[in-house]
Amino acid sequence: MQWSIKRLAWVKEVWSLVKPYWQSSEKKRGLFWLFLILANSIISVYIAVWLNEWNGQFYNTIQNYDKVGFLHALVKGSFIMSLYVFVMIIGYYFSSILEINWRKWLTNHYLQQWFQSKAYYHGRFFAESQDNPDQRISEDIHQFIQLTLRLFIDFFHSCLTLGSFVVILWKFSGSFKFTLFNHQFYVPGYMVWMSILYAIIGTYITFKIGNPLIKINYQQQKYEADFRYNLVRVREYAEQVASYSGEEVEHKVVTRDFDNIVDNFMASVRRNLKINLFSYGYGQLSTIMPTIISAGRYFSKQITLGDMMQINSAFMRVEYSIAYFIYIYSDIANLRSIMNRLHGFNKMIAEINATQMVEINHNQDYYLKIDDLQIETPDKRVLIEHFSMQADSGDRVLIQGNPGIGKSTLLRTLNRLWPYTSGNIYYKPGLKSLFISQKPYLPKVNLKEAICYPKAHNLPSDNEVSEILIECKLASLVPQLYLIHDWGNHLSLGEQQKLIFARIIINRPDIVYLDEVTSSLDERSEAELYLLLNKALPNSLIISIGHKSSLTQFHNQVINL
Repeated sequence: MQWSIKRLAWVKEVWSLVKPYWQSSEKKRGLFWLFLILANSIISVYIAVWLNEWNGQFYNTIQNYDKVGFLHALVKGSFIMSLYVFVMIIGYYFSSILEINWRKWLTNHYLQQWFQSKAYYHGRFFAESQDNPDQRISEDIHQFIQLTLRLFIDFFHSCLTLGSFVVILWKFSGSFKFTLFNHQFYVPGYMVWMSILYAIIGTYITFKIGNPLIKINYQQQKYEADFRYNLVRVREYAEQVASYSGEEVEHKVVTRDFDNIVDNFMASVRRNLKINLFSYGYGQLSTIMPTIISAGRYFSKQITLGDMMQINSAFMRVEYSIAYFIYIYSDIANLRSIMNRLHGFNKMIAEINATQMVEINHNQDYYLKIDDLQIETPDKRVLIEHFSMQADSGDRVLIQGNPGIGKSTLLRTLNRLWPYTSGNIYYKPGLKSLFISQKPYLPKVNLKEAICYPKAHNLPSDNEVSEILIECKLASLVPQLYLIHDWGNHLSLGEQQKLIFARIIINRPDIVYLDEVTSSLDERSEAELYLLLNKALPNSLIISIGHKSSLTQFHNQVINL
């Protein structure tokens, strides 16, 4: 009973991941391709039954030394086999189309959740956050769809095969007679019951051996992702690592991750070795088992050689259909581990959506008003408490204070990026804001698009962008507007910070949050850029964080935390 409930729960888990696509606006297209796939499967089973009948006729011509019948059977068999190959190829095409359509829709579905809820950022705040969520989207969705679709089609095909060939096997089985305690017993269709018993025993043993493989596969994906992530980190922080000559430490870290891969892989090999040892032995025994069982009737001349070959073929197909889970257990184990990771991703999204950020209210009097704001760390340590302020159009607010006091966290809170807060924030409705963090971000696109980021449509003309670059003392970049580079590594930090001011001017936000964005610039360059910003955005509210005393001259409010 407990086993049945557990398996039913697993089916519900599969459906919870499958249903978004099959209940979406794309379901009609998906159902169309699924109908073609299932219809193709029915045709292939019909051809398999036809091939089984031909098998009996073909071997009877051999037994009867019928040369003419043998040649006719060869021609007929060639036609049937060619048709079977054609149907299988068409089936592959249909399933591939459904797979890519499903993957396209589901990937976009997950990407929307990942971006719209800012899960790519907020996920870091949850203690049980799903590791490597990018891998869930790039790899696990693909594998989930591929495995689910293949297992469903194979299961449907196995059920059809079982229903078709069990009739044939029953027809040729005859009755098994035996005497027990002076009573004679008859077992009709005994080969059907033998195939069922044989398959059930094999399936049970396979599940017992292979159950630990689910956890092992889950861990393998995690270790592989961790290894790739740390290699990417070394490349991302290449200058810092090289400056510190930290190669030994980094090598130790990535080696540790790779050792986890190796150890877990060997655990997988040992477990798969046990499964394969049983399944290969089971499969080989399956090829001779029907011959052994039917040999007595053949030698007693109750059946012909053709009948015996039909029995062999029908027995193997019935046994395979019943023991279907033996042959695909590794796929099921892999699917379970993928499902666990996707459920973890969905759980993280649900927790993020359920988390209340600081309450945002509308206010017509000021661009921004903060009332009794308290900000905490994830471990409930208070950073800022009872914080209040107000600012309006054209105000320039400078926030200063000791390192670690919570200045950057305050800006994240105002931009709705920090969840551990209480209090009230009031904004004038309809305002557009732009948050610039300490580390400039430049996407890997052409330079013009990188400057205008996050603006994606209605970009300004090349002349307008060029003029702004010149005003920001970046005239050397004007000829490179349509070059694509990894600009974060191509430009110096000072050039990146100048470019950020060009981005602000192009996007023209109503509220600008600047988190130490001139830390790599000299005072003259800093002054020129702030004067340019004040001139270009006279009505915008600008809130800056900075330690330099030279910044106070460009702000009419100074708040010391």
